[in-house]
Formats: sequence, structure tokens, C-alpha cells
Amino acid sequence: MAQHEIRQNKISREWVIYSTGRGKRPHDFIKQEEFHLASEPDKKCPFCPGNEEILGPILYQLPGENQYTWAARCVPNKYPILDSSSSSKRIHEGIYLKTQGYGEHELIIESPFHNKDLADFSQQEMEIIIECYHSRTLTLFEHPQNQMVQIFRNRGPKAGASLIHPHSQIIASSIAPHYMRYREEIAQSYYDDHGCCIFCELLEYEIKAEQRMVYQNKHFTTLVPYAAEVPYEMWIIPHHHDASFAALASDHKPYLAESISQSIKRLYACYEKPNYNMVIHSCMRYKQDEPQLHWYIQIMPRLSTPAGFEIGSRIPINSHIPEEDALELRQKF
Repeated sequence: MAQHEIRQNKISREWVIYSTGRGKRPHDFIKQEEFHLASEPDKKCPFCPGNEEILGPILYQLPGENQYTWAARCVPNKYPILDSSSSSKRIHEGIYLKTQGYGEHELIIESPFHNKDLADFSQQEMEIIIECYHSRTLTLFEHPQNQMVQIFRNRGPKAGASLIHPHSQIIASSIAPHYMRYREEIAQSYYDDHGCCIFCELLEYEIKAEQRMVYQNKHFTTLVPYAAEVPYEMWIIPHHHDASFAALASDHKPYLAESISQSIKRLYACYEKPNYNMVIHSCMRYKQDEPQLHWYIQIMPRLSTPAGFEIGSRIPINSHIPEEDALELRQKF
């Protein structure tokens, strides 16, 4: 088998990515029960200033105003899940379907400071991160074979992070995950029945109900979803209807930065050093003008581990009540 390959589960039609090089990644988080936050650059950290020789080529960079020349930068992932030199052509292998594992995998180094985390970032630093997210999304969508671009952040070992230095990841691929197609089909069905976007309707209802609201500014609302799967789960939903994160307006970026910052700080206020995933849910490239789709951000704390029933039934069990979580998050500031 090639180093990168994607196979389709014939029963569920879900795609499974095989990436043999991922096992060689460093695991700073896993080696430590507590987070070690150094005040100076770490000589072994590839993301710290001064370690550029082990970092690789810089794809994108924004200038800094501190003692370092850069504020954030984007580089290829040294241990990519997918490979841009592979083909995206589908291959039949007997009764099965696969592809070579085409895609692009980048890292966004969010700060030159090894000892920072998202809850510590200033408004300006958050805006720089949003600018990186948006710029790289637009660049990756310039390549016609990239059908999906997904940005995500893993914080802590339970969330899959392998390095402490603050960073996010962005992956582009040629496949459409079955889960994404299923969500898009639900949105399409709702639009066909009601003539409106399901997220716009949900957002309007939640703002009026107020029970699950966490934070709101001019362009974004943060809320705990009605059927939250885990404690303190949050969604950040843009008020302006757009199917794709790529359509984010420049004057909305400071408000998105503020919303993410407020959400993460409130999570930290409720739970010390939380492990969490943050994902930007956006549409496939060929659906960017669809009226039924609406991009949003999901923050999923990893405070517990799924057990047998949850794995077997795919039904999450949440030990918290969404309304109570929202009240606690709302009252922290």
C-alpha cells in the first residue's frame, strides 16, 4: 500500500484515510501530564523562532510587532495526512473503491511564543489568526482538484494534539465525506420544505429564546446547541448567510476574532486547561453559492471518553444540561 491512500467503506460509504508517516510525529503532549509552558523559545520545537532549519518552507507569513519579525505563519505539515503529489483519480480494486490519497495539509503557527494559548491571545493576535485562516482557504480553493478545505484546531492530548506550541491545521482534499453530504442533504430538504436556511431559522429562534446563548456581537452569536453532544460544546454562527467560510467579509473578521476569543476564554473559566477541538464547518467548493447552506464554527471540549454504548450506537451521552452550561459560560464574564 502507498504511504497515502483513501479507501471507501463499501457498507457505510465513509472514506478512511491511511497515512503511514503519521506515526513518526513528535508527541510532546503525550509525554507530559501537565502542560509545560516555557517562557523562552524551545530549542526542540520546530515552530519556535530560531528553529527554521527544521521547520520547512514558509508558505505564508504575517509580520510581527514584537521582538520577532513574524506574528503568524503557514508551513506544509511535515507529517501530512494527504499528499499533493498523489492523484485524485478513483481506482477500482475488485469490488472496492479507493484513491491514491491526494490532498494538501498545512500548519498555521499562530504565534512565535511557545508559552501562549488561544485564551491568552489579544484581539489583534486573534485577528491575525483569522486572516491566516481566510487567506489560506482562498489559496487552496484556487486549485481545482481541492473540493473540501477544512480548518481545525486540536488543543491537548485528548483532542489529538502532538505539539504544545499554538497552532491550527488546514487540510484540502478531493473527496466529499459522507457525513458532510448527509448534513448538506438535511439542509437541502429543510430548504425545500420551508424555503429558508435551517441555520438562519435556528439562529433566529435561539436569539429569541436566550436560554442557550453564550455571547453575541454585531455579526456572530455563540451558543450551546440544543442537543449538545458534550459538556460546554459551543457553536459560533455568523448572522450573515453564507455557505462558505471563504466568503467571510473583511469587516466581519474582527468580530469573528472577538467571538472565538470570548468563547475560548469562557471555556477556560469553566474548566482548567481544557482539551478541545475547534472546527470550521464549511461547504464543498461546488456548493459555495447554494442558498440552503450556512458555515459555522464548532468547539468540542474533550472532557470525557466515549464508552461502548456510544461507540456501538453512535448516540452520544452528555452528563451536562445544555441550558445550564450556557448559563455558566454566559455568567463567567
